[in-house]
Amino acid sequence: MNVVKLARWTQPSFLKLAASSSTPQFLAIPYSHYCEMAAWTLSKSNTSFKSYWYAPGEHVLPTLSVRIGDPNATHLATSSRTQSIQKPSSRPNPTSVPLLILPSGKVLADSWDIASHALPSSASIDPALLDILDNSLAPLSRQFVYIYLLNPAHRSLWNDLIYSVASPAFSLAWRLFAGDVVTNKMTKMFQSTNATANAKCIESLRESFGKVSAFIEDNAEPYIGGSSPSIADYAIASLASPAILPAKYCGGEFNELFERLMQESEEAKRLVEEFRKTPAGVHCLKMYELHR
Repeated sequence: MNVVKLARWTQPSFLKLAASSSTPQFLAIPYSHYCEMAAWTLSKSNTSFKSYWYAPGEHVLPTLSVRIGDPNATHLATSSRTQSIQKPSSRPNPTSVPLLILPSGKVLADSWDIASHALPSSASIDPALLDILDNSLAPLSRQFVYIYLLNPAHRSLWNDLIYSVASPAFSLAWRLFAGDVVTNKMTKMFQSTNATANAKCIESLRESFGKVSAFIEDNAEPYIGGSSPSIADYAIASLASPAILPAKYCGGEFNELFERLMQESEEAKRLVEEFRKTPAGVHCLKMYELHR
């Protein structure tokens, strides 16, 4: 069976739900840093929205139903790539999150679109910084945390993270077969068992933190937005978070699990503490402490 047809048949029409309820519909993997950027800026705008949380793998049919299941249009993201930094791709991913479906029928296809909608008065961002965030910091920080989350030594923790967001039906499927299938696919995608790729990721992430730190030191007064945070400040804090793991990341929803990760992995703890000490890390922690 065609997977797009399956998505259409099995998923609710989020476009109709948004219109009938006059409430934006927000689709997310809640611990994703891209989704965190969208959710955080929406909360700062006092926007009311209905959230749908999915585990990795569980999100595929809902997102397909919106992105390419709409017979009238496609809604593909221009950022939020799922590929490893080692294997960059210019192809939009039809199952990426976040998504925000507005009552008007407009679909905001990625975190930048959603953040700009939420905080239009501070939507401008330096193109050089945008390039660093989109093509370096965001994919590298995600790949960094997956080095440890997908490590077989931390499989119990990884399972607990999945169960914390998955539906009962998907949790059962995860136990029976989906856990191995999705984890193996993600391990291959992010090359998390490849020691050479991991070392390159960590070194490249250090360089990316250096570039963002230099930008902050040149432009933050005390925020890049001036006296109050702009989208650039929220973006840096969100997209750096997988390598910083602030206590209030995702509203603190997963703090216990991420603290457990650092207890289980001395290497992860050492590197997170290193990144926290950079100017970009300090800025990230300040943003979470004062504004999340």
